[in-house]
Amino acid sequence: MTFNFRCYGKSDCQASDDLGYVLLNRDIDAAIDYVETQGFKSIVCIRASMSGRAFTEAAFEQELAGFVIVSGSGSENPAQQDPNDFISLEKPKLFMVTENDPGGNGAMVENFMNLYEEAPEPKTLKSFPGAIHGTEFLDTRKKAEFSETLPDFIDEIITGQ
Repeated sequence: MTFNFRCYGKSDCQASDDLGYVLLNRDIDAAIDYVETQGFKSIVCIRASMSGRAFTEAAFEQELAGFVIVSGSGSENPAQQDPNDFISLEKPKLFMVTENDPGGNGAMVENFMNLYEEAPEPKTLKSFPGAIHGTEFLDTRKKAEFSETLPDFIDEIITGQ
């Protein structure tokens, strides 16, 4: 299931810093709750770019099977993140980033790699050449490789292999 956060993407309202990640976290929780009501038992969250902070909160509040992190990190200093950050969860994690990700005012790759290094096993890193950020993967020539990597990772979680 994919969704836009409230007031982002094609939403009719404008994003506000007033409630910030609190509302984004509620959106993630609502999406996960909905998927569970549809009978799904193994849920893998895939987050890209700005959804990082909200995603880390949901990781502790929900029973998820695994996580995919595409471009981005929950904090500029992952080693000093809140102890309730997903960095300590021992669920399967797939980290995907380009070598020159332009996000975070040029600091994205360093922050992302710090997050990857601090995360416990099991974890997998998939690095791509270029300078693509977040969901832009879906609009580039890397789309096929990106799109093949996700189902393989999810199959491994679901089948346990």
